[in-house]
Amino acid sequence: MFWWWERRPRRESLHPPPPRFEKIPPRTQHSPLFHPPPHRVRVTPSPVAIALFYGLYFAVLGIVLPFMPPYFASWGLSAIGVGSVIAAFQVAKSFGALIGGGAADRWGRTPVLAFTLVGAPLATLLLLTDLPQIWGWGILGFSLWVTLFGLMRAAPLPLVETIAMTGVREQGWHYGRLRLWGSVGFIVAVLVAGVAVDRFGPRAFPWVILPFLMGLVLLIPRLREATPATSPSQKPAPWPIREAAPLVAAGFFMQASHGAYYGFFSLAMAQRGYSATLIGLFWAIGVLAEVGLLNYADQLVRRFSAARLLLWALLLAVLRWTGLAMFDAIVVILMLQTLHAATFAIFHVAAVNLAKERAPEGTESRFQSLYSAGSFGLGGGVGMFSAGFIVDGAGYAPAFGVSAAMALAGWWVARRWL
Repeated sequence: MFWWWERRPRRESLHPPPPRFEKIPPRTQHSPLFHPPPHRVRVTPSPVAIALFYGLYFAVLGIVLPFMPPYFASWGLSAIGVGSVIAAFQVAKSFGALIGGGAADRWGRTPVLAFTLVGAPLATLLLLTDLPQIWGWGILGFSLWVTLFGLMRAAPLPLVETIAMTGVREQGWHYGRLRLWGSVGFIVAVLVAGVAVDRFGPRAFPWVILPFLMGLVLLIPRLREATPATSPSQKPAPWPIREAAPLVAAGFFMQASHGAYYGFFSLAMAQRGYSATLIGLFWAIGVLAEVGLLNYADQLVRRFSAARLLLWALLLAVLRWTGLAMFDAIVVILMLQTLHAATFAIFHVAAVNLAKERAPEGTESRFQSLYSAGSFGLGGGVGMFSAGFIVDGAGYAPAFGVSAAMALAGWWVARRWL
């Protein structure tokens, strides 16, 4: 009997059940008023834009390294004063690189590049006013200025290096051939600045540097990069301190060994009787050798390991600084300047490739920033600051001797931990 009841069709209820109210989606979900940002495809700047950036950026460096110390000396700063100001510049660059790397991971590379590339010429305009003369700028005043200028100068390079290495990995770019345009810009700028300083004096420095800084400002639209939007809830990757520590330590000693060279090479050559034009030629010879080697840098990295090239560069740095401490002849100086191809170009290419290999995924910008801050920033600052005291107390030759010892320490660190 029960089977008949079970087969009976059920009558539709005269009172339908109350509707079930669905939960209102939060604002973070899809809704007509709060659409999530569309996915943006990564767009990498063209290699021409990267090459132009390198050319203009290192053109500025080609004026800063030889002619900024004489500019400060023209305002009455002693060797210790010049070394202290240049050291402040390097320390500011280390903080600028770290701040720029963290900001780029949070807000993207393009806003950071735009802000810093515009800030550098604005800071330079302060030197074209009467402020140095009215305020009687000494060590403190110029240290404040180089701190501002260093913060603006430091951030762009590691960010563009990251973009360049992305192009190497994903699009087959040749890093050495891109980077050599930086050396070309360095050569052109150092020769032009040498002639200008010979004619108008050391205080022509800000006038010579400003056009190249403005060129970088005009390049900002070509460096725009669209990256995939990150979720606000997604935590950024931690700083790769442990992975970067050996490379940062080797870079620290290498750049510290360059402190006497970057801070006092021009002053040392002037004391030995060389003109500003010839001093500019010395710098240009070193960078010209760098250009020739950068054209084959990628082949060298493929044939030899990046770690081995880095060790060779450190040993050649020991030879270079020892020679500058012992010899004054122009022929020897020209020969030693060709070693810049190894102590800067090969070391830098090897370090960038090691950073690309060892950076954990999602930390490329921070890894490059750590390397730039620890080597070019902190290492260069310590090297120049210590070189200032050595030059003031003992002269230029002992300062280059200490540089050789620093390069040897870097070789030991790299051989043991890299």
